[in-house]
Amino acid sequence: MAVVFIGCDDDETKTDDLQASEIGLNLSTALTGSNLTQENGTGVYWNETYNLDPDVKYTSGYFTFSHTADYYPPTGTMDEYWYWDGFVPSTINDITFYQTGTAWAKNQWGCMEAATLSSSSSLNPFLVCYWSSYSDAKTGPVANDAFSESTYHLWVRFNKDNDIKSFAADEISVAFHPWTYYNVTETDPQGITRPLNQPKDSLTINIYGVKDNKFTGRSVIHPLVHVDKGIKAEDSRAFQSVDISALGEVDYIVFQMSSSATNDWGITTATYFCLRDFYIIGNPE
Repeated sequence: MAVVFIGCDDDETKTDDLQASEIGLNLSTALTGSNLTQENGTGVYWNETYNLDPDVKYTSGYFTFSHTADYYPPTGTMDEYWYWDGFVPSTINDITFYQTGTAWAKNQWGCMEAATLSSSSSLNPFLVCYWSSYSDAKTGPVANDAFSESTYHLWVRFNKDNDIKSFAADEISVAFHPWTYYNVTETDPQGITRPLNQPKDSLTINIYGVKDNKFTGRSVIHPLVHVDKGIKAEDSRAFQSVDISALGEVDYIVFQMSSSATNDWGITTATYFCLRDFYIIGNPE
């Protein structure tokens, strides 16, 4: 089986035969060029993050990643009232434990992998992933539930072309985002959420397949924390591989999250994670 990395300037690596090919996301060019980056001291992140154009989404080869931005009057200031969800490319290695939601909103571009590296190490490009638990049409979609790009807010679309006619899920790698990590390991200074350290506590990334604009009923549930199974947050600071081949043939993959820390309005844990590697199988027929 050929391995094809998509997203670099040279696309001559595409397979010429009629065999299924493993296609890997390449983020190496995600944050290059003065029009594609936003300086932030400890790295860079996508300067389209707060672009209100609904058609602006990060795309690399066969992969398109959801993105939504909005702002809330009266002031519309970037610091407190601007909003985004979806995926944002970043290289920022900031893992500071910020004490307020406002401070986190200004500094939400890091990845806990930096805690496993030397202090001087820079991070390879990754995607900051934010799921708005209040925005999706349904939490925990089941087989034959309708899907559209406007009613779900954390999805990846796989783009067909003359060479590739269908896709099957294969593998991804994920890691903790700092805001989420400190939510589940430390006492929240604002008292909004709580650590996940009690029996039955868990935090999961829930991954669903979509085909022909309907959920297939196949899912992969990946635990970032599961107290009863001995899965600790520290285990997912660095990127961990996740086998998603059980999703089978897909046009889209949708991500959601679940936490045992909730209140009357829903999840209180910050619903972020980081994603880097992404492999799919491309089929020519």
